[in-house]
Formats: sequence, C-alpha cells, structure tokens
Amino acid sequence: MIRVPQELLEASFCRSSGPGGQAVNKVSTKVDLRFSVDDATWLPEHVKERLKELYHNQINKEGELFVTSQRFRDQKHNLKDAIQKIQEMVDEAEKPVIIRVKTEIFKEEDEVKDKRIFEKKKRSDIKKGRQGKGNRHEPA
Repeated sequence: MIRVPQELLEASFCRSSGPGGQAVNKVSTKVDLRFSVDDATWLPEHVKERLKELYHNQINKEGELFVTSQRFRDQKHNLKDAIQKIQEMVDEAEKPVIIRVKTEIFKEEDEVKDKRIFEKKKRSDIKKGRQGKGNRHEPA
C-alpha cells in the first residue's frame, strides 16, 4: 500500500457552505487539496496512469488531482477527510486491473433461438384458442 505523503499535498482553505453556527462566515473550514500526478515521485508510473484513467474528471488542465472536503464544521476534520479521499483514490488505482475472461457458451446459438421461437409460437396458439369465447352473455 502506498502512503500519501501529506507534506507534498498543496492545501488551500476557504469558507464552506452548509452548517456552521455563528461563525459560518468567519472561519475557512472547506479544504481543497491538490497534487500534480505527473510530478509525484512517490507514485509508480502504472498508478499514475490508472489515477488519470479513473479520476480524469478530477484532474485539471495542469495535471493536478483536485479533492475538496466540507463535510465537517472544522478545518482539521475536513483536512483529514480530504487526505483520506486521496488515499482511497491511490489505493483504488494501485489495485491490479482484472481482465474478465468470457466463459464458453455450451449450447449452440441456433438451438437456443429455435427453442425460444417454438415456445413463443406455442404460447401464441394458446392465446389464439381463447379468442371468440368471451361472448357468452350475448343474447341468442
């Protein structure tokens, strides 16, 4: 598991939306964390590529992965939350890509198709046999 070095992350703080009490417009509790994916020497190349692939919508034009946290009412908890989000992203990108191997289909496609059509025709015949029997209350 790759540990995210906190000292290499660039943090900025601003006012958060949501609950905050009396100090809601005075305290900057929202945390924006970013780091350059390409310049991160602590990340192996395959993890960098996978980060770019998985989180392309959170990487800006400068190649920085951008994470925001404003879940909590204090800066310290939001900072921990943002670092944890980045750690989870790195952990997800570090997982090996599992290539799914398709299993063989044992029945022939034509055989399955013929059976399905036969069942449809059989059901259609049953329904056709019911037609015309609904007029029992008609006067003779």
